[in-house]
Amino acid sequence: MLITPEYRDEISQLHTENMDWGTSGKKFAGLVRTIVGNYAPLNILDYGCGKQTLARALPEYRIRGYDPGLPGLDESPDPHDMVICTDVLEHVEPGCIEDVLDDLQRVTLKNLFVQIPVIGAKQKLPDGRNAHLIIQPARWWMEKLWNRFELQSFENGALGFQAIFSAQEKQKHHTRTNHQTLVRTVGGTAFDLDGADIDPAITDGFADVPIPNPKGNGRS
Repeated sequence: MLITPEYRDEISQLHTENMDWGTSGKKFAGLVRTIVGNYAPLNILDYGCGKQTLARALPEYRIRGYDPGLPGLDESPDPHDMVICTDVLEHVEPGCIEDVLDDLQRVTLKNLFVQIPVIGAKQKLPDGRNAHLIIQPARWWMEKLWNRFELQSFENGALGFQAIFSAQEKQKHHTRTNHQTLVRTVGGTAFDLDGADIDPAITDGFADVPIPNPKGNGRS
């Protein structure tokens, strides 16, 4: 399940009562333009698009908006070359996050750009909960995303992080048994997601990796 009926009603109420709710997409227009220029996708999906301010800020691209909490935008989308998901995943109900991430994997043909805050929001839901239903550090999110995508770039900040992923060529499922350690390499540095043997020189256990330019790397 991507969203419960009760939460869908709350989100619909917020969109009606708060004209600023669901409008953060436009803040990422410049960065998205750079990413799209680097990867040249044939089509773009704004996953969790809200009021579709990203699409309006980038009229030169045909951006398909999808938001399970908004009537008219809640039809399950087809897979797209590039998927944009900014200021969205932290709003997902904790019991639905695995299904939502699986759906992101389903709709991503080539690349996914995510931006996720890791602190609470100023906004409250109608029932009094913080609007950020999931408040977790970057490593919590990255482990879940690494199980579904291949990391291309990562940038960490005090309020959150952003990353670009590519779709996995084959489905890979990482499991831990007998205290196995899941280790990935970012920018040439190995990181243990259990928290051991982390290079203390790297903030929060991650290295900032610049946005790659596939064209410059000879990739098609």
